[in-house]
Amino acid sequence: MGKTTTASLLAAKLGVPVRHCSEILLREAERQGLSEPLPVGLHYWLDTDSRLWLQGIQSGLIIEGRFLHRVLVNESEIVFVRLTCSLDERVRRVAASEDSPNPATMLLRSDEEDQAHELRIYGPSLPSGAALLEIDTSRYDPTEVVREILSVVPDVD
Repeated sequence: MGKTTTASLLAAKLGVPVRHCSEILLREAERQGLSEPLPVGLHYWLDTDSRLWLQGIQSGLIIEGRFLHRVLVNESEIVFVRLTCSLDERVRRVAASEDSPNPATMLLRSDEEDQAHELRIYGPSLPSGAALLEIDTSRYDPTEVVREILSVVPDVD
């Protein structure tokens, strides 16, 4: 259970559109014949496109993406939801869904790569005035995560 599953369930529950940034990024990279690591310019393109997409929406929406707290930092009326999970639970989930010889090492390496990518693209983290809700999903199924979000996030109209 991760960001995409939760975003899709939450959007369906609220009746609002969902935008999956990682899927959009991968489709655009494929269209351009690019492979990992993707050029910085493609990430900037997605950031700009996400801001424009947000401006075109008249009501609530869900945008799923790993670095949105950096991309949409100056937007108003946004609640950022960060889903976390213990390493043990992440290892269990990866082992159940993938054939990985050492999921813990793979996950830790992925975390390090994400942190390096965030620093390279966006620079040092700056404090944000946006609301941030952090939920540890280690003991929750997707429906419970959605219920938790809805219990604290203002109604979307």
